Amino acid sequence: MQQQFNAKNLWQDIADYTIPQQSNIITQREQGAKQTLRLFDSTAPHALVLLGATLSFTMTPATQPWVSLKMRQEELNAVKEITDWLEDDARRLNRAYRQSTFYQSVHEMYLDLCAFGTGALLIEEKPPVRNGAFGGFRFHVPAVGTYVIAEDANT
Repeated sequence: MQQQFNAKNLWQDIADYTIPQQSNIITQREQGAKQTLRLFDSTAPHALVLLGATLSFTMTPATQPWVSLKMRQEELNAVKEITDWLEDDARRLNRAYRQSTFYQSVHEMYLDLCAFGTGALLIEEKPPVRNGAFGGFRFHVPAVGTYVIAEDANT
């Protein structure tokens, strides 16, 4: 618990100087209160936005497909029917991402990743549409300090 408290203190300092709109980690300000009191100028927030945008446009570009699928068993990747099926699924995934809030959310997650060294992106499936077809994805970026990253011997 002490380690998390120390991290939250550091995250608060980072947020105060780079992402003031997310600076309610430890310090709770009243709604509408000025959140930029500790900023000297816009250099750090601007640099963070540029770095986050660069990651977003290079890692997950909205203008071109970036998802590809392969089977774990290499010999299956040589079967044309399987590769055609995987390519069709990748096209569907890319389309579903474009029709969702993925690109706005992943950019926000990249900002957290650059500022705090960690970021989380929650993905949920929307309810099916009337005819029972796939309803799409919903993405959400939880605020830093509201989630825990845990692992065990198997991860």
